[in-house]
Amino acid sequence: MAKSLSPFKSASSKMPALTLSVGQLFIQAQLCSKPQMPPKDLDLSGQTAIITGANNGIGFACARLLLQHNLSHLIIAVRSEDKGNAAAEQLRRTASSTSSQIDVWRLDMGDYSSVQGFAKRCETLPRIDLVILNAGMGDITFHLNKNTGHEETIQVNFLSTMYLSTILLPILKSRAPAPKPGRLTIVSSGTAMHCDLPEAKADHILSALDSEGNFDGMGHYGKSKLLGHLFVDRLSQHVDPSDVIINLIDPGLTKGTGLMNKGSWLMKIGMAIGTRLVGHTQEQSASSYVDAAIIKGEESHGSYIMDWKIYPFGFYYYTEEGKSVQDRIWREVMDEFAFAHMEEIIRSLKK
Repeated sequence: MAKSLSPFKSASSKMPALTLSVGQLFIQAQLCSKPQMPPKDLDLSGQTAIITGANNGIGFACARLLLQHNLSHLIIAVRSEDKGNAAAEQLRRTASSTSSQIDVWRLDMGDYSSVQGFAKRCETLPRIDLVILNAGMGDITFHLNKNTGHEETIQVNFLSTMYLSTILLPILKSRAPAPKPGRLTIVSSGTAMHCDLPEAKADHILSALDSEGNFDGMGHYGKSKLLGHLFVDRLSQHVDPSDVIINLIDPGLTKGTGLMNKGSWLMKIGMAIGTRLVGHTQEQSASSYVDAAIIKGEESHGSYIMDWKIYPFGFYYYTEEGKSVQDRIWREVMDEFAFAHMEEIIRSLKK
């Protein structure tokens, strides 16, 4: 029997659009926020967590933090198994419990068959408490994904991430230990907050984003995260938070993440100076992941979290064009994943 769900609106969607400028938001996020580490008595014994892109950066720091709180089973999902195994060995040396199980699973976010295979493998697990989708990329050079034909940043950060999110939902719903809901936290970015989408003028948004003429380097990174705001807000309306809590987390500017490794020399210099002066440590940013995926409750369902607090979505979400684009991009994503029966999967979540 289908559940009778009242129309859901996330806390972020009910907030007014943020009025802070880019500079004001940056100062507030990096200088005025106080990092909140997990409670010392947080005990994750018996729990299973999956983190994508956890071989380095914030994902690795988050894995280490979870293990310090006695996580029983950690799965790090990475494109390179060699790098994943090296990271796992480091984590084993620092884990609080020698009995913690750390596995490395391969996942290529640029390949739908790899994403699908990864989700199938998750079905073999008897228990999954939380998933953190941390894997992402940014590039100033235009590349089309060889498997899908989509621009690579949009492919990895938006399309494949939303695909994996959706197909994991029924698995999380069935593998989370009752009465606790499953947890799905998706890494976002403050670059979405002031981002616009000129490609909305085209008949087909994804096709316009795939055009080299429309490519604007790291601007596409912000667009990929903005699209995530629009999609997750809509997706959360189809999911009862008593089954799975979905939210978005922005860890803020963080030292040593390598996000700008493919940026211009000017970007690299600017990022190096900025992170040195005001960047969070990787452990601080990892604590924001833990806050979103474990500490925050149903009040965060479908919402965007920054500075350890629930924030509004990017300003574009609140515009008339943003509402129209949300409908259009939802339809385009459903069409993209018709081969995987995404609409049927989403409908099944209400049963």
